[in-house]
Amino acid sequence: MREIHGRGFAVVANEVRKLAEQVTNSVTEITNIQSETNESVTPLNEGYQEVKEGISRIEKTGESFGTIDNSISGMANSISQVANRLKEIAENSERMNNLIEDIAAVSEEADSGAEQSSASTQQTSSSMDEISELAEQLNQEISGFKLK
Repeated sequence: MREIHGRGFAVVANEVRKLAEQVTNSVTEITNIQSETNESVTPLNEGYQEVKEGISRIEKTGESFGTIDNSISGMANSISQVANRLKEIAENSERMNNLIEDIAAVSEEADSGAEQSSASTQQTSSSMDEISELAEQLNQEISGFKLK
C-alpha cells in the first residue's frame, strides 16, 4: 500500500510541479504583458500630454485671435471716424470755397462801384473845372458892365 500511496504522491507531486510550471509560465506571460502594456502606456501618456499642450496652444491662439479681432475692430472704428471727419472737412472746405467766391463777387462789385465812383468823381471834377471856367468868363463879362 505504501507503494500505491507513494505512486499517488508522485502523481500528485508531478501534477503540482506541472501546475507550478504553468503558474510560472502564466506569471511570466502576465509580467511580459504588463511590461508591454507599460511600454504602450508611456507613449500614450506622452501623446496625451502633447494633446493637452496642443489644446492649450490652440486656446492661446484663439485668445490671440480675439485680441487681434478687437484691435482690428478698434482700428476700423477709428478709420471710420477719421473718414467722417475728413468728409466734414471736405464739406466745410466746399462751403468756405463758396463763401470765398461770394466774397470775390462782392469785391468785384465793390471794385466796379469804386471805378464808377472814381469815374463819377473825375466827371464831377471835369464839370467843376468847366463851371469854374464858365464862372470866370461870366465874371469877366460882368465886369464889363458897370452899375450906376
